[in-house]
Amino acid sequence: MNENFARLISKKMPVSAGNRFLLLYGSQTGQAQAIAEEIAERSAAEGLQADMHCLSKTEKKFNIERIKCVVIVISTTGDGEPPDTALKFVRRLKKKTLKDNYLSGLKYTLLGLGDSNYTNFCNCGKTLDQRLQELGAGHLYSPGFADDAVGLEVVVEPWIEGLFPALRTFLNLPDPKGDGGGGGKKVGLNQDHEKTLDGEGRNTVNGVGETGFSTEKAKTIHREGETGVSPEKAKTVNGEGETGLSPEVAKLVNGESNFVETNITTDESANCSCADNVTKHSNSDQNSVNVTFGGSSGSDSQTDKTDHEISLSCDIPNSDPKASGDTEKKENGTQNVKVDDKPAGDSSVQHLNDSKNANCSSQFTQTKETCTGSGGDNLSSGVRLSVPPLSESTLTVPALPAEYLKVEFLPEQTCDVEQIPLQNGCAMPSAASPVTMATVVSINQLTHPTAVKKTLAVELDISDSGIEYQPGDAISVICPNDAKEVDMLLTRLGLEDKADTTMQITVLTATKKRNANVPSHVPPVCTPRHLLMTCLDIRQPPKKALLRVLVDHTKDPEQKRRLQELCSKQGMAHYSQYIREPELSPLDILNHFPSCTPPIEALIEHLPRLQPRPYSVCTSQRTTHSSLQFVFNIVEISAKQGRTYQRRGVCTGWLDSLRPQGRIQTAGSGDSKLSVSKVDDGDLLEKLEALKINHIKVPIFTRTNQHFRLPDDDTVPLILIGPGTGVAPFIGYLEERAWQRHNQSEVQYGDIYLFSGCRHKDRDYLFREQLEDFESSSVLTKLCVSFSRDIGQPEGSPRYVQDNIRAHDADLVSLIEGSGACICVCGDATNMAKDVNKAFVDIIAKEKGITEEEAGNLVMKLRLDRRYREDVWT
Repeated sequence: MNENFARLISKKMPVSAGNRFLLLYGSQTGQAQAIAEEIAERSAAEGLQADMHCLSKTEKKFNIERIKCVVIVISTTGDGEPPDTALKFVRRLKKKTLKDNYLSGLKYTLLGLGDSNYTNFCNCGKTLDQRLQELGAGHLYSPGFADDAVGLEVVVEPWIEGLFPALRTFLNLPDPKGDGGGGGKKVGLNQDHEKTLDGEGRNTVNGVGETGFSTEKAKTIHREGETGVSPEKAKTVNGEGETGLSPEVAKLVNGESNFVETNITTDESANCSCADNVTKHSNSDQNSVNVTFGGSSGSDSQTDKTDHEISLSCDIPNSDPKASGDTEKKENGTQNVKVDDKPAGDSSVQHLNDSKNANCSSQFTQTKETCTGSGGDNLSSGVRLSVPPLSESTLTVPALPAEYLKVEFLPEQTCDVEQIPLQNGCAMPSAASPVTMATVVSINQLTHPTAVKKTLAVELDISDSGIEYQPGDAISVICPNDAKEVDMLLTRLGLEDKADTTMQITVLTATKKRNANVPSHVPPVCTPRHLLMTCLDIRQPPKKALLRVLVDHTKDPEQKRRLQELCSKQGMAHYSQYIREPELSPLDILNHFPSCTPPIEALIEHLPRLQPRPYSVCTSQRTTHSSLQFVFNIVEISAKQGRTYQRRGVCTGWLDSLRPQGRIQTAGSGDSKLSVSKVDDGDLLEKLEALKINHIKVPIFTRTNQHFRLPDDDTVPLILIGPGTGVAPFIGYLEERAWQRHNQSEVQYGDIYLFSGCRHKDRDYLFREQLEDFESSSVLTKLCVSFSRDIGQPEGSPRYVQDNIRAHDADLVSLIEGSGACICVCGDATNMAKDVNKAFVDIIAKEKGITEEEAGNLVMKLRLDRRYREDVWT
């Protein structure tokens, strides 16, 4: 928004009590806060003033009972709990002494964030919404519940679009664009925060569909292909449709938002001045792009080499700004974007190659033949290639976010990064203890080398740390990004020569961003390498706001247009299919668009904080005393589906890199207990390796919301389900129970059934000897292990944990119904946890002779009573 328009807004909509509303957020990892900040940023141009506060500031900065108009953005964490920052606020509203008219003067709306892979989807947002209404508050706009499993933006973007008209209606304010809307008429999308682009570049105003599509191209966001959500992934949220949209919001995204189109002009003479080889064949309606970055990336060794050899700087000679896709801003805050989607030349084959600019060494070859948009490497083509109908559509893209940071390099100064606190000393999310540097005692591979997945066990020395934990608890590991990936990103940004140069990060004095500050997790004085290694998440798929920023740093017109499509409303399906679902990183995007050269400030402003990774502890402190152990699978991610380089899980890959390459203790080679780290006295080499690793320290802390502990009543039977690494916390349970039985033998302990599983008995059966010892010593009542890939098993043998559950239906239902057993499930949330839940519904229905619906209600009651607990992940 330019200064003239800002002055116009300020004259037309003075900041006063009449246009203010309270904006509250409760965030665990920063998602809800970022959305709240976006709402606050957009409010000024909508003639509104947002007073934004964290929910933790209740009774300090605000009192909800005194507020008339409030917007709440809140996430759900753990097993449906509120984020730490919202606990006090939620507890206060739950007081039974509050009268049912306590909030009768409050009108509000709420945006809940969650993940439908977890059972209690958006539980915090839904229960808070219910409680506010119980206390007499009413909606000013229907709540939204965004699902991270299908993309938060599917709900968040249209919900925000409809929020501002609803606020103006409630506050009885006119539309700031002065189009006759009057007292709060629903006028749809604000033009100062969005612009439209015609695919043909024509100077026309479509009086067509209110979503920017022509009548014949109008589509609804609920269909597969518009949201990028396949039928298998589509979720029904709160009974409001497949995307979780309320009826009001659904109207907005289905073409009932009355938003106005903006003219876009195009210079027909614009051409690509980048030296990339671009060849475009239009002999088919199906399209693809084949891109070569100087070599194959099929193997680890070659990936590193070719990634470092990429030279992607494109020197564009001074020319008409129209030709390079520069933008011009109008006084009304919209932008005219000069793009040429049809460079001059033969319409069937277009060669865009400027031999004068030989500095751009990567090929950008577009072949309209093989892009089917389905899977495999065709997704790589889909990222880059603009194809009909999207390439011919008018686009609505976000306005350019306000720049607010400045980086100044100080080559004369030195910076000792070792002295910089972790992430600038910023408080860690979900931390229940201070960060402690735990010494690595051992890192060992538990699976056989031929196993599909590599599983590692890590033992840490926590003596003198003050850390205390119980079986089932989780710790968080603070990890760095991959060093090679950081090097590639530094090279791509043109900072390889300044990677270790001191830089100072400050706030731009003339920034238009409200309450601009250097992010609290970013050290104001550091180096580019330290920043990218330890502070910023360089792996998470870039948000649309960052893609919008990249547009203005892209020189090639076709690449610019494609980035505009990917961040546009009309390109939501493409964003989901080509970026979010295959989890492309910012570096992937830069590799796909070689003429894009953003400054490092853009990444600092838009990349999220690098988050610690949680891991379940698989020991009991009663038996290990001064150490703890955890296990995990190494996450391997191939260079496919648009990903331009092979990678590993950020934390799992880092921990594996710390492991000495010595003896592997496999699951089938004898002693598979975690004590495999011990070195034989006669093996000098392994002694030396052990000495090396004992100097490595890992920053960890204990977490809040530890809900997966043993029941307080030791007589309660336990039904434990944990295939693969999901068995880890139950090893801690069993160690604890073994200690109790030895030291407190007078107690009558409840039965314990354990259901685990793996692919192959001799390759990846974790903790085999320990589990068999627990069963033989009666710590475990029943051990049931299934092997999904082993051949030669008797016909009808259970292959998965849910099969074993059904095979023991009578015993399990008896434990649940007759003895009050507690069910604990640990592992994969996407499939396993749902299959296990279904298995319990089935066996209860069968044994009790009731319907599946009635059995489902009983399982839900078990959850509410905390007798069905989950520690699952995606």
